[in-house]
Amino acid sequence: MSQQWILEATLTPRRVPSTRGQVLLSEQDSELRSLLASVLREHGYAVFEASNNVQLFDYLWNCRRDAESWPEPDIVISDLRLPGWTAPELLRTLEYSLIKTPVLFITANAEDLHAVRGENRDTVVVLEKPFDMDALARELTRLVGPAPCATAG
Repeated sequence: MSQQWILEATLTPRRVPSTRGQVLLSEQDSELRSLLASVLREHGYAVFEASNNVQLFDYLWNCRRDAESWPEPDIVISDLRLPGWTAPELLRTLEYSLIKTPVLFITANAEDLHAVRGENRDTVVVLEKPFDMDALARELTRLVGPAPCATAG
């Protein structure tokens, strides 16, 4: 079994209409990732969750390979300290993939801010943990516009 096959098997493409509101969320803390995904979905966003840099990269690769099944994210929300992954590497991967999407990094360590300072992108934002959901909502609105309407359920 090749490693590539194993990686692809961990991700399941979803046929999601290509509309505003696609969030690629990458956070290694499963409880925080689940909370953020839940809040984002309540606001009407379609959320793909990645627990590590491999899943994040795999999703971005699949966006280029099969755009119909893997919608390009409108925003990437990522922990700034994913194991084996740096903020500048994520930004370079996005540029290499030709994905022009804002990135919102979250970090518990103010020292990490230097990792994204100097990046020549207007669409890179860092929120320090702990942050409130209103701060997240404000940044999402600023970067990608207002949240889509939440679906009644």
